[in-house]
Formats: sequence, C-alpha cells, structure tokens
Amino acid sequence: MNRRRRVSYSVMESKINKQMCLSSYIKVPLPSGELEELIEKAQDWAIMHGLSIRENTNLRKDSMQFAPFALLPSAFPRLQFQDACQIQTVLNGLIHKVAHDYEFLRETLAPTISVDPFTRKLFDIYQTVYKEGFTQKLSLGLFRSDFMLNTVCGNYNYDESQEKELDRKSEEKEEEMKAAVEGETGECYDPELRKTKSFCCWKQVEINTIASGMGWLGTVATKFHKFVLHELGMKNLIEYLPENNAIEGLCCGMLEAWRMYNDPRAVILFVVEEFSTNISDQRGHEFEIKRLNPDVKVVRRTLKQLTIQAKLGSKKELILNDSTVVAVVYYRYGYSPEHYTEQEWKVRLLIERSLAIKSPSIQYHLAGTKKVQQALAKSGVVEKFFQDEKNVERVRNIFTGLYSLDFDEDGNRAFEMAVRNPERFVLKPQREGGGNNIYGSDIKKFLITIKNSQERNAWILMDRIYPPSQLNYAITVKDSSSNNILKELTPEVGIFGVIIGDDKNNIFVNKQVGHLFRTKKADSNEGGLMAGAAVCDTNVIHAVPKYQVENEPREMFFFREGTIVMWNTTDLECNNILEMLKNYEENSYSTELLQAESEIMYYTHAEPGKRSHLKDGDIYLASESTNLDKYTFSNAISQSVKLGIWESSLDHYIESIEFVTEDLKTGRKIKMTREQVLRKQGELFALRHHINLSSDLLDTPDFYWERDELENLYQQTCGYFAISKRTRVMNEKINHCVELVELLSSHLSDRHHVRLEWMIIVLIMVEVAFELFHYLDRYLEKEELEQSPAQRSTAE
Repeated sequence: MNRRRRVSYSVMESKINKQMCLSSYIKVPLPSGELEELIEKAQDWAIMHGLSIRENTNLRKDSMQFAPFALLPSAFPRLQFQDACQIQTVLNGLIHKVAHDYEFLRETLAPTISVDPFTRKLFDIYQTVYKEGFTQKLSLGLFRSDFMLNTVCGNYNYDESQEKELDRKSEEKEEEMKAAVEGETGECYDPELRKTKSFCCWKQVEINTIASGMGWLGTVATKFHKFVLHELGMKNLIEYLPENNAIEGLCCGMLEAWRMYNDPRAVILFVVEEFSTNISDQRGHEFEIKRLNPDVKVVRRTLKQLTIQAKLGSKKELILNDSTVVAVVYYRYGYSPEHYTEQEWKVRLLIERSLAIKSPSIQYHLAGTKKVQQALAKSGVVEKFFQDEKNVERVRNIFTGLYSLDFDEDGNRAFEMAVRNPERFVLKPQREGGGNNIYGSDIKKFLITIKNSQERNAWILMDRIYPPSQLNYAITVKDSSSNNILKELTPEVGIFGVIIGDDKNNIFVNKQVGHLFRTKKADSNEGGLMAGAAVCDTNVIHAVPKYQVENEPREMFFFREGTIVMWNTTDLECNNILEMLKNYEENSYSTELLQAESEIMYYTHAEPGKRSHLKDGDIYLASESTNLDKYTFSNAISQSVKLGIWESSLDHYIESIEFVTEDLKTGRKIKMTREQVLRKQGELFALRHHINLSSDLLDTPDFYWERDELENLYQQTCGYFAISKRTRVMNEKINHCVELVELLSSHLSDRHHVRLEWMIIVLIMVEVAFELFHYLDRYLEKEELEQSPAQRSTAE
C-alpha cells in the first residue's frame, strides 16, 4: 500500500529541437524602434478588423483582445502549397465515400467503440439513422486538412526482422547507422545531407470534419500580413501572398445547402457553446452569410437550449420554438464528450433524424476520427474508394505512417516498434476534441502500463513529423512587447474544402475554398524541468534537495509571485526555508495573509496504468510520472494560494469599510474624509488590476498549449480549487465595494456641495443684512432731515 506524503505550499526553458530552417525574404531582427511601432499598429489593426478573440479572464462578452499572431508572414514553398490546395477536392471525395460505407465504418471503429464511450455514442446514433433510413440524403462537409513540411522523409516499412536489424545496427558506429537508416527507410538522416535542403516532403497531420473553424481568421490574417508588408515598405512581397477568401467559400457552401433545402423561410442554425472566446470567427461566418444573402437568417443555439426548443415537424422538419424551420445545421460545438449530457445526446439524435442538412452529418463526423484516418493509411484501403491510380498515389504520398495498437499481429508489431524507438512517433488518442498526445520517452513509459489493457485500442501511433523552423515574432496578449518575442516557429497550413453529396455518392459541390496559415513554437515536446538546467519558463525555479526521504524525492517549486510548493518536506524544513527566503523578499505580504495561506495536502502513487490525477483532495502520481506532473500540480496550487492572498486582502478591505454600511443604515454621520475615500478607491482598483490584468487565473498558461495531458491535469486541479468560481465571486464582491466607495465619494461630494451652498446662503444673508442695515441707516437719516425743518419752524 502506498504511503501518503505531504505537499506543503505557502506564499513566498524548454529545449529547442535542432530543426532545419526555412529561409525568408524578410530579414530579422527588425530595428527596435521600427519593431515597437509596428507591433503597436499591428495589435490595433487586429482588434479593429476582427483578428480578435474574447477575453476569458472574466467570461465577459463585452471585452475583446487581439488573437495571438505571427507578426510576419510565414515562408512556405509555393509548389507544396499548391499541391495541398489541389489535393483537397480529392480528400473531400475520399471522406464522402468513407462516410457512406457503413460496413467500413462499423469494422474500422469496432475496437474503438469497445473502449471509448464517446465514439460508441456517435456510432449508436449513426446506426440508428442508418437502419431507419436517412431522412435527409444530403450531407454538407466544411472540412480543413492540416499539413506540415517534414525534414525526415521516407515511409517506414516496419516489420519484425527490420526492427531487429535496426536495433543491432544502432549499437555500431554512427556512420554505419546512417547508412542503415538511409538504405532501409529512406530517411534523410545524415546531418550534412540535411544542410542542403530545408525539408524533404510534406505530410498530412489530420483532417477535421467537425467545427473546422478559423475560416474568418485565416482570411483576415492574409489581409493583416498585407498591411504589415505595406508598413515595412515591402509592397513587392505582397504578390507572394496567395489570395485567400476562405470565409466566403465556406459561407457559399452553407448558402448552397440552404438553397438545395428549398425553403426560403428556413434558417441556418449554428450550434455553439454558451461562452465562446473565438466569437470573431463564429460571428464572421454569420455576418458573411448575411452579406452574401441578406434574406437568410442565422440563429445561434446551444445544445442545452435545443433540448428545450427543438422538435420534429410532421415531415420531420427540424423546428425551433414551434415555428422556425431549420434548413442547415452548422456545428461549432459537440465534438468532445464533455459537451454532452444524456439530454444533449437525445437532441443530437433528433437533429440527425431531421430533414435539416447537417454540417457535419453523423457519418461525416465519424469519418473524421483518427481511427478512420489510421485505417486509410493501411495498404490497399484507399484503393477501395478510388479507381484512379493517380489519385491513390497522390493521397498515399501525403499520409505519414499511422499504426493501430489493437490486439492483433499489426497492433502488437506497432506496440513493439514504439517501445523500441519511441522518439520516432507520436501517440494519439482516438477521441474527438484533441488532447493527450504523448511524445518521446513518455510513449514507452505509458505503453508499458497499458500493454495488456483494452485501453490500447483507444490510441493510435503516428510517425512523428519534424517540420523546419523559421524566425518570426510571436505576439500574444501576455507577451506583446518587443522583448523576447523573436522565436523559432514552425508553419502549418490548413486547406479548407466544401463538399455536398448524397448517400448514393452523387457529388453536387466539391471545391477547395481557402487556407489558414498557423505557426507553432518549435519547442521540444519532451523538455523536462531540471534544477540548474532547463526550466519551463522564467517564472519558476525547481529545486531538488540532495537527500531523499524513504526513497522518495523531496522537491520544491518557487514561483515568482512568492508562492512555494514543497513536496515531501517536514514542517521544520518548510519553516527553515521560509525563514531563509526572507532575506530575498521584495514587497512582502503581511504576516496575517501568509499564515492564512499556508496549507498541507497529501500525495501518493496511483495504481499501475493509472494517470496522475486528483481525487478527494489527495494527489495521485502515475507510477511513471515525470517532474512535469508535479510542476503542473504545483502550478495550479500556486494559483489557488495566490488567489487566497487576494481573497484575504479583499476580506481585510471589506472589514475596513464595514462600518460604512452600518452608519448608512442607522443614519449616523460617516467619519471619512475625501482623501481617505480616494485611498480606498486606489486600494480597490489595485486589487482588481492584480486579479484581472496581471494574472492568468482564468487562462491556461502557454506552457500547456502543446502538452494536452498536462493541460487537462492543470485544469482538473484548478477545478478542484474552484479558481474560476472564486475569481468570479471576488469580482462580484469587488463590484459591490466599488458601488459602496462610489456612493461614499458621491455622498462626500454632495456633503461638500451642501457646505458650499450653505456658505453661499450665509454670505447672501450677510449681504442682505448689510443692505438692511444700510437701508435702515438711510431711512433714519431721512427722518432726521425731515424733522429738522419742522423744529426750526416751531422755534421761529
């Protein structure tokens, strides 16, 4: 039985792949002054033209920020780009044929269905509508195929004898290993040979058949880079940017499906999430439809709303709110298991049974799963769907190696290959929605834990693509200054396609409509944290004490904002460390707040085969976990502690103004000066600034963007500590305090105005008194003058 150990927490670089580089016509770095001005203009241009996303810190719908972007257009070889565009219609047709081959989908997905509830649910819906007969024969596909250049070429022909030969030769001299790899696999292994070419070939990463977004952002990004080139005085380079109007092509596809439905009063339904950060892209599609045809109405609904509003008409029309007929359903949501409850599954089946044209239909959705893509990579499978040998060859050339891990001869062989040479592969989950990719040595560790588990069927193995890199400026909201933004980035191109066809394989529309260029960091996926060597970023230090306790390492994570997370340490050690660090403190927190946020959790090791997770307040580390798992837990814990400090600060603030509400309630005079109120306002806005602008409490750190399993672990831990909910509660409290302080300020201003008014009234009264005095004086003087002649007359 594993022993529970302590995790104490208190308030107190990844390696770069040695990749080939693509040359660019734009020389970097740019002059610093020119760069700073260009970045500022680019950010404003992006926000003003829709290259933007919603802020997700407060889940506010009225706040936008620019989307992360590469400042300069990425270099990509024209010939390979044109080939990718031309093959899209072939891939559209392939997916359509696969989607309408019931037996192929059933046989291909059977292993996945046995272990993956999400895929099983999708297939159950497909099987239901297939047996009932499709009410709507047409399907609308809005697809995106993603491609990358590869610096490692050649298709591996893995068999057991070859693997043993490679293993034997790997122990010989490097020159012999190079000859073996080049001779047997075709891989461009020799470093000297690689210097002559920045890439060897281009390969498909995946094809997306549901929620294939970014059509708007891709179109705007092309216009954005034209603007940047103009600003740099490089107008001559604009002709090298391929024309791109993906948004128009995608929306024309939806309008064509709407026309084929043949009901001018029907609407197009966007199925969306309740809160979308990518609102510009979604609304971009909606507004483009309105621009192309003002008579077509677009409505947005969540799956939850549809459980109440959607029903079938007498002819199986999809009807909303008892009157609105839906012609086309466009899914921007519903691609991941957490998007569904049992009620949402029922409404998904209802939609599939309806007469509405779906994008995607349930069969298109299934045809885009990774398991199907892996099956298509098998020898002889593509040939089943294409008679044209030329198209077969074109499709096969873009496939990278994809291997099943099922419990059969091929799956066992692939399993052994991955264990022997894990660095040559990527391990991917079958499930839609992405995430949990495993790389390098972690593949071997993970596969060993599931060797005899049915969970193997839920994963596929893929040859790893090593794309060339290029220098570019990566601009994000968190890192938008001109410092440290010149990075090694790798380009990925997505090609959009539109297809409309029926269940008899009649194709009515099939075209390529635009593209999307994205760049990703060229960081190594398996870079770990090591004390004194690599760190995940500049905001954390990882320290490992020299001696272990009961064969269990003691580890400490020091975060820049003053949080410390210590694993397997005693109270005495914790106190000594905190005492020692006092010599290096800056802007120290108050002692009261420190004591309030010093806590203890417990951790142990999970059962073999289980991943790292959090359960009932205890941390369970996988048996093959790395330092990154502990870092992820520590990072989330540090966020909770940091939030706790601000919660304590807010509580102290509220206590300091508690008397105000009592004074207002009882009508007593408020004993605060305008200067004191102004200071309270400053404290409040400083706290709000820290929570919402200077922190990432509601955002996922960049570190996890390409580490999906760690991202899920981070979000699970943040969910346990209720960070999002606590932040929202804090903001509600702050809003209340703002109202109270504004009321105080207004009250004191009113009181000041009343004093001024009384002063004016008193001055007026004084002036009136003086006037009365003068009037009385003049009156008495006049009386005296009138009486004087009368007295003189009497005397005479």
